Amino acid sequence: MKRSRLGLSLLTVGCFAATVRVLTFPAPALLHSSALLPDALRLASWSRQGGAPLPRVEAKENYDVVIQGRQYHFQRGSTQLTLQVRYLINTDANLAALSRKLELDEGDRLGSQPLEQVQHHPQLGWYRRVLQTPEKIVLDTCLNPQGPNTVTPQQFLNNRLVHDLNLPQIGRWLIGTHQALDKRCLWSRLLVRSTSPDGASLPAPDQLIPLWETLNAQIHEVFNHPLQPFNLSQEPFN
Repeated sequence: MKRSRLGLSLLTVGCFAATVRVLTFPAPALLHSSALLPDALRLASWSRQGGAPLPRVEAKENYDVVIQGRQYHFQRGSTQLTLQVRYLINTDANLAALSRKLELDEGDRLGSQPLEQVQHHPQLGWYRRVLQTPEKIVLDTCLNPQGPNTVTPQQFLNNRLVHDLNLPQIGRWLIGTHQALDKRCLWSRLLVRSTSPDGASLPAPDQLIPLWETLNAQIHEVFNHPLQPFNLSQEPFN
């Protein structure tokens, strides 16, 4: 009986504190890492073909905000490999919906394999097989600040509930300096193409995952830096 009363008391205090926080403090600012995506990445045994910013995406709402996008190009023999990375804040990391929103899958709808093939790899986590033909493979995933990679909103939310609901994070939310959940995502899309005139086949997706993991580990370093506010009125970063 005493334990149940104590639990009820703690719940009451928590609800009261949350109510005071909502009524007293302004909404927490949108936050991003003080470090941004690197200009170049390394991939052993592949020649680096340069990189460039991705086209800017105007922030029309305060969610699914793309604050930076970059692409990195590599080649080995007749195989071209491109990694596209978009840094999102305040997102639910729904990659299928984001692809439709940014019209990224329109050119892939002619593929022989259906979209939305969500798969799991022990080292990579969840990823989505967007397209697979003899000439082109497209895979994507969301790198989380903590926890395995995700593809769907439910996977992303589960990660956040497991890793973000702790006393320090709740304390920062109560005083209005942080959001309750760290809703940042590095959306990593791997595109592999064959330029072979004799139609040489591409590696299987499972063979590409170690390469992808090597690149993802380098961009994941962004999450290890302090946070700072991002205003929707400011321009996205190059």
